[in-house]
Amino acid sequence: MHRKNKGFTLIELLVVISIIGVLASIVLVSLQSARERARLADVQSSLRSIVPAVVLCVDSNSDLTCGQSGQTFPCTGQDGGGDQPSAGVPICGNLSATDVAWPNLPAGWSYGNNARTNQIESTFEYSATGNGNTVTCTETGCQTEN
Repeated sequence: MHRKNKGFTLIELLVVISIIGVLASIVLVSLQSARERARLADVQSSLRSIVPAVVLCVDSNSDLTCGQSGQTFPCTGQDGGGDQPSAGVPICGNLSATDVAWPNLPAGWSYGNNARTNQIESTFEYSATGNGNTVTCTETGCQTEN
């Protein structure tokens, strides 16, 4: 009488486990890419959503507000440089704290130090950088650079 072994050999199990490992690593790589694209879309959406408030600020002959909460100053970009906004700080210096504030950015992103307004030409600029991308918004719209 021959006894039949039911089950898999050790080699068969190791082959299946290694195939599952390779497939899992491929999925994780594409998942990371999707996360980065989602963060970029979040930043683009956040920066575009405040453009109307920035336009109102510039139209009311006021400067954008930069600096930390409690230590704010106008974003004028004087001396050839710019100024850096902070999340939670009101966008416009002459508006109350209950109005639109600079939005929070996802992890790995920060505001650029190019925020400025020009009252004479009614222009403005602000940006955020992260993960090798830069999103810059001006009076003509927002652009993304890689």
